[in-house]
Amino acid sequence: MSAQCTLYTFTKVIVNADQITEILHNCFNLHPLSVTSLNGYEDLNFLVSSATGRHVLKITNPTDSKERVMMSGVTEVMVHLRSEGIVCPLPVPSTEGDYVLYRELPDNKNNLYECAVRLFTYVEGEILANIQLSHDVYGKLGGYLADIHVALRSYVHPGIMERTNYMWDLQNSHKLREYVQYIPEPNRQKLVTEVLEKFQMKFDIHRTKMTPGIIHGDFNNHNILLTKNSNNYDISGVLDFGDVVNSFLVFDVGNAIMYLSMELNTDNEGFLNAPRAFIQSYREKLTLNHSDWSMVAISTMMRFAMDLVIRRYAYNINPDNDYLMNSARKGGWEFLQLLFVEGEGNLIRRWNINI
Repeated sequence: MSAQCTLYTFTKVIVNADQITEILHNCFNLHPLSVTSLNGYEDLNFLVSSATGRHVLKITNPTDSKERVMMSGVTEVMVHLRSEGIVCPLPVPSTEGDYVLYRELPDNKNNLYECAVRLFTYVEGEILANIQLSHDVYGKLGGYLADIHVALRSYVHPGIMERTNYMWDLQNSHKLREYVQYIPEPNRQKLVTEVLEKFQMKFDIHRTKMTPGIIHGDFNNHNILLTKNSNNYDISGVLDFGDVVNSFLVFDVGNAIMYLSMELNTDNEGFLNAPRAFIQSYREKLTLNHSDWSMVAISTMMRFAMDLVIRRYAYNINPDNDYLMNSARKGGWEFLQLLFVEGEGNLIRRWNINI
């Protein structure tokens, strides 16, 4: 997703079957037997089946495609993670040996835009979004996120290190203020504003002592793969590195808690207590400090607010994209209110964090 404050033009290009076939054949020497469209926020994604197996073709939105160094960084990170033992898609080099290609493609008004085109290996597994998340798997995912953070310690790329204005990085949450007006309900505007003010106040206090690092940025149920083992599920891989950014590790913990907690089939008490197992699993693999854990509850709330506001703004512009309202439809506003009323102190105690 794009980085500037005027950020969401939501220009989507259009490709037809002949264009996809031409790209696959001429650029990757791949002859598709079938091509299936997949969900996407701003990008176009296609599952490609051929005689050599399955791949995913990704056509990135025009705004992000302009940032060529960043595109290189979020692509090569997957090669690095595979070398560190994390299962994820691998970019497939083109016939010219490039991981990222650029093609001019039209929108619905026939305006041409240069878009990044990439092909990835297909990783086997069941997407968590298609399975009822259990408390057991939820807990294990904390340790898996810690494994990713450890693996990313040795990754350095200018496209990531210099990605400082990315809207979805909680460091830049102050930019959310100009989007609050797009929430039609005054009580929800007030809730977001209060969360934003609390977050900014605490972040100003703790940021110099927090643990920096490269984070996944979007560790949610649509980007996690599982495999069935007897009656249980094991974590088998992770997808989508378009939100990778150099930030603070605890922000990734808050991001993950926000998205994953909504997937549990539980009551309010279960929702409020569930992150304890996730955090315990994370801490068994990686140590964060007092300032980090002081930020985890408000970071979770801030991600809820950010997701709900940006998606509502995006939906106003692109009402045909029903995917944009996922979080609100799953009760995101109610969950945010529940966390806010419970308060940071009570959440820290529930999550068994000693600070």
